[in-house]
Amino acid sequence: MRISDSDLIINSSGEIYHLGIKPEQLAETIITVGDPERVKRVSKHFNSIEYESHHREFIVCTGTHHGNRITVLSTGMGTQNIDIVMAELDALVNIDFATRTVNEEKKRLRIIRIGTSGAIQPDINVGSIIISKYAVDLTGMLLFYSYSQTQAEQQLGESFSLFMKNKMPDIPIPAFEASKVLAEMFCESGECIDGITATCNGFYAPQGRKMRIMPKYPSLLDDLMAYQAPFLRMTNFEMETAGYYGLGRVYAHDCCSINKIIANRPRGIFTKNLVQDEDALIEFVLNTLEPL
Repeated sequence: MRISDSDLIINSSGEIYHLGIKPEQLAETIITVGDPERVKRVSKHFNSIEYESHHREFIVCTGTHHGNRITVLSTGMGTQNIDIVMAELDALVNIDFATRTVNEEKKRLRIIRIGTSGAIQPDINVGSIIISKYAVDLTGMLLFYSYSQTQAEQQLGESFSLFMKNKMPDIPIPAFEASKVLAEMFCESGECIDGITATCNGFYAPQGRKMRIMPKYPSLLDDLMAYQAPFLRMTNFEMETAGYYGLGRVYAHDCCSINKIIANRPRGIFTKNLVQDEDALIEFVLNTLEPL
């Protein structure tokens, strides 16, 4: 079936609408970062660069690192952007742009998010690395998709939704798992903490921050600290991971989110070494990532 011009938007140069790149300019291993400035801080480690572009908040650089062909891509913040990024990445590798039809043979991308995050538990120190083994979606974005879930995902989602009943708007809160292969690759280093990430649809009130205006759900941080999961524990807040994991399941791509902890919310502290912390995480990911 041909995909319509308004469903799959390709510009006159043959580039997909938002990301502004062509299929041949994308590697099958992709590192995503929220902040566009971080793209250069990743690509400076590349041995060679074959392509660079900048369209809206989406900066793209494809090159090689120790023989590993990698695309690094900035996404901006929030699952609304991850919805765009994941759909267009999938289209670039699994749709024929000339015929606007889905390829018979599908490619499975490796997508690794490098991000920063705030710890939910008091004992997780600033500077720690969190591997999000699971993520729960507090944004509602996945309500617009159909997806399958593993038994563990269903168990976590049902348990968390029941715990949060009457604490937040009564919407389904699905849970999704990271790619086991990617998560194990990074966990084998012994440098990481694994846990469950809460993906929120904002930074201030949606994460329970209290400034001049009190959030509608002021106990959110305490509730997440207290939640007893069937396995692992709730470790951190951020705004993208569940979007990656849920859409990774929808499109059949391998996703893993790796966060540097730059704040400890219960202790009220924030890193004094933000740039160094981010750069250390970039080097860790690049040096740990195995070639395809």
